[in-house]
Amino acid sequence: MALSLIEDARTKRAQGDSASTLRLEDQARTILNQLPRDIRTAQQQALHDSTLRAQATYGEAALVVALLTLCFYGCLRIWRWYEKEKLYEMRILAE
Repeated sequence: MALSLIEDARTKRAQGDSASTLRLEDQARTILNQLPRDIRTAQQQALHDSTLRAQATYGEAALVVALLTLCFYGCLRIWRWYEKEKLYEMRILAE
C-alpha cells in the first residue's frame, strides 16, 4: 500500500500537484513507520500459534499412548480371564 502511495505521489509530482504529493508521501511515511510494530506483533502471534500447535500435538500424542496402553492392558486382562475359564473347563477322562 505504501509503495502504491509513493507511486501515486510521483505521478502527482510529475503533474505539478505538490499538495497531493505531500499528502500521499505523509500517508506512505505513516504506513512505513508502523511496519516494525506490525512485524513484531505478527512475529509474536506466529510464535504463540506455533507454541499452541506444538502443545496440542504433544497432548494428543500422550492421549493416544495412554488410550493404547489402557486398551492393551484391558485386552490382556480379558485374555487371561478367558484362558483361566478354559483351564477350569478341562475334564479328565478316565478309560
